[in-house]
Amino acid sequence: MKNRLSIFLLPLLLGACTQLIDPPVRPVEDGETVPVALTLNVAAVEDGMPGSKADIYYEPEDPGYDADAAIKTVLLLQFDGEDADAELIGQQQYYDHWPLVAAQGEGFALVARSTPQTVVVIANSFGYLPLTDHTTLGNFLENENYREISSLASVWHDVENGDDCYHYLQMGGHYTFDSVTASTAMNLTLRRNCAKVVINVKNEAFDKTGDNKVIIEDVQLFNVNAKHYYVTDFATDAGDAIDFRDPFSNVRPMRFDASADAFASNDGTVQSFAYYVPANLRGQGSNTDASATQKGKNLGAPLGATGVRIYAHYGDDSKPIVYIYYLGGDLVNDFDVKPNYKYTYNITLSGKGTPANDYRIEDLGDRLTFKVDANCYMLQPPLRAGEFLTYAIPVRRAAVFWNPPGYNLGVYGAAGGDNEVLTLNESTPWTAAFVWNEIYREDGTKADAGDLLVGSVEDNGAYVVSGKGFDPQYAGDPVAGHDPYIRIRVQAGMKGNALVAVRNAEGIILWSWHIWVTDYNPDMEVAPVAGTYVYPVPGGAVHRYNNSYWAAGGVYEHAFIMDRNLGATAETGNNRGVGVNASWGFHYVWGRKDPFMTRTKWTTPVNWPDASEGGYNITYSVHHPTTWLDGGAGNRWTKGGVFPLSDDAAVWNDPKLIAVGHGGDGCEANKSIYDPCPPGWKVPGPGAALTGGFTTASGDARTVEYTSSYGEARLCYPGGYDNRATKGTIFFPVQDTFFLGARVQRNDSSCNYPLSSHSEMLNVAKNRFGVIGFIENGGNNQSGTGPVRCVRNR
Repeated sequence: MKNRLSIFLLPLLLGACTQLIDPPVRPVEDGETVPVALTLNVAAVEDGMPGSKADIYYEPEDPGYDADAAIKTVLLLQFDGEDADAELIGQQQYYDHWPLVAAQGEGFALVARSTPQTVVVIANSFGYLPLTDHTTLGNFLENENYREISSLASVWHDVENGDDCYHYLQMGGHYTFDSVTASTAMNLTLRRNCAKVVINVKNEAFDKTGDNKVIIEDVQLFNVNAKHYYVTDFATDAGDAIDFRDPFSNVRPMRFDASADAFASNDGTVQSFAYYVPANLRGQGSNTDASATQKGKNLGAPLGATGVRIYAHYGDDSKPIVYIYYLGGDLVNDFDVKPNYKYTYNITLSGKGTPANDYRIEDLGDRLTFKVDANCYMLQPPLRAGEFLTYAIPVRRAAVFWNPPGYNLGVYGAAGGDNEVLTLNESTPWTAAFVWNEIYREDGTKADAGDLLVGSVEDNGAYVVSGKGFDPQYAGDPVAGHDPYIRIRVQAGMKGNALVAVRNAEGIILWSWHIWVTDYNPDMEVAPVAGTYVYPVPGGAVHRYNNSYWAAGGVYEHAFIMDRNLGATAETGNNRGVGVNASWGFHYVWGRKDPFMTRTKWTTPVNWPDASEGGYNITYSVHHPTTWLDGGAGNRWTKGGVFPLSDDAAVWNDPKLIAVGHGGDGCEANKSIYDPCPPGWKVPGPGAALTGGFTTASGDARTVEYTSSYGEARLCYPGGYDNRATKGTIFFPVQDTFFLGARVQRNDSSCNYPLSSHSEMLNVAKNRFGVIGFIENGGNNQSGTGPVRCVRNR
């Protein structure tokens, strides 16, 4: 029987076997004990998908399956009662084999009680559990009822026996007695605490033409629950006094991605992938309207739900695409992966699909061409080692800024309309090169500009690429060589920042863009939940704060803010195992779009003593993106500004934002053309202090404190200090700034955030995130610098 079990399981296993050596142990007495007859059965696996959506399988598949053969070790716990306060009595009772041999004195004994008792039995724990002294049933189920794993191979326990290797799944169950006496016996059915997931994938698009030709590369489970539970069968609706719960923590998600499995044959045949996956009960999503379909399931996915990614490429130029399916009891809105269930998914690709209305499709080939203009672009490197992704960045904004209104994308007319050098049309050639490059490979070496900048050639020690035109939607007479994009190629593991600029034939910088290469992806769709402040996203989190501005009716009611400063290359929040400098990001000057390096003076400051030169200040800043403009005694680099290029009273210095709005010119609505944030994000405000309400009170009352444990930083607790483990911690690095030509470092006790309009900044005497920033002593420090955190532009 045992051989049959191992033959059935062996093809599904990974990892090496270990020799089992734990001896049996008798309990320490906690009162009179009585022997208990224990009979164990193993529950058949239930089908987890409706019959109309999956083939029906019955487990165990082997007709000769022997439940005894599936059990190797047995552990028993007795709790004195049946509610959450019931305390563990006796000791853990453990045997390293099953069945037990009564003739040799083997057996379990319970403490005799005349009151209700709860007994938990765990098969294949392969050792004692790390329980706290006098733990309670409630504490056990909430905090100790799992083994943390980091791979699917760890779902199994592997045991050598001679030349054979046997593989066992963890199982558990419980029994509640009215009392325990000498006649007590227990017949218990154990349940596997994982689900079997079978994914059948068929590619019918392998031989199609054009973009409908799809070649599948790999299949990978993601967001696998790292909690492999011991027992899952407590339920109040079944008569228990307490429920088993599978909570998800935004602060510590406890999820991992499984290793990818290669898709062997793109020939129209079905490829099957079988996994044993820890239970993950995420419930129902938000795809609930009457017309809900499979295409919208991903849009309403709860945080932490388990799913499968199918990596592929499409078209003749092999553009990357990912198909994402969340597991659960249906294909529309259920996200429960239940223990002891079997789920079978049949996936057929008949073509590329339509990402615009199917949220299961992530068309990287399309997404990697940015459609919206911004001054910063986040480039996420590919997840799989050795792979590359190429991002296309439109250069349209140069024409929007310099050309006169009504002429070839022109809105701002910065060149006055009669300067031929800066009048840009679709036959105008340009070159692009890095102004500076601080992008690094995974091994810590700096990435070469020539490797990053696609199509570049070396020119006097610099790598330069040539292009022509500015309008991605140009539909006029054909222009030879028309290509209004800069393309940057990033490799898996890369991280860092760069500034890339386009120049005209005279070498004048027309516009520049901050390139932020990071595994942080805050663009994941999440919905605000009352009392929740930390929301996990790939590579980090997005945050909400705890004050009236973020509450119902507040200016940030539906908003999220990044968990880090703009340009930061280190994770913040709970991961402090990185240098605080990497979490600083960059410095920004109010009303300017380009980042400045921290702790450097950049170039010699340029002074603008005459307010009448305001308009030229703007154009000069565009032509010289790394030059800090010192405002002199008034410290106002814009000197009042000139419409339509700048205005002290405007949001981030853009008077056009109020006068004509944005949205049809490649600019985002309600966002300054000088805003330094990526597409979909902007500098917060105006209208409210984002983080008002933090206090430095002592003890558990404090919601902000200074620390030097990870470098100088502020830790803010939006849910309170005593709730920081569940509600989260927000990490704000303390760093330096520049104002009036000098560097200043200050440890401020507040977590206030200055706002987008300069006039409102003047009323904020303290700086955001515990760092001095755009103002000093409430003065007119418009030229000062400080970090930025971006808020989602919704």
